[in-house]
Amino acid sequence: MVGISALGDLTHLQLSGDLNIVDGELQIIEDTTDDNILFVGDVDQSADASGTTTYNNYDVGVDSFNNENAVLRVTGESNGYNLTGFANGYDGRIFYFYNAQGNNVTFFNLNPGSNPENQIITSSGANEGINGEGVAEFIYDGVQQKWILINLRS
Repeated sequence: MVGISALGDLTHLQLSGDLNIVDGELQIIEDTTDDNILFVGDVDQSADASGTTTYNNYDVGVDSFNNENAVLRVTGESNGYNLTGFANGYDGRIFYFYNAQGNNVTFFNLNPGSNPENQIITSSGANEGINGEGVAEFIYDGVQQKWILINLRS
């Protein structure tokens, strides 16, 4: 199988016992211990999508309904939107925020709209964003008690 490596290179990937092809669809066996498999969860914003929304202390389920998911696919927004922080972080929690829609998202640096323990630190110290579809990578630092924006890919 051909895919993208962790470094972003196009490469061949070995199918293992953790993957099955059923009716032409690649499926992952849920009880896998393969650290290279990242499960995808969903966050639907359509209930809140009216005008430009700012999400404070945004609960994307990192410790509940998306606790096993490393990639969070965000959909349903009808306009651009802003994020000041994520709820329920814990030391070492990593997730990829996949903006799977054409609307822009801006991540606010140390914005007081979110509780101090939920705020985001960007690498530049300024607000950072994704223009349309793209991915932002976050890790929670338990010492600073902040989400660290590690990488953006538009």
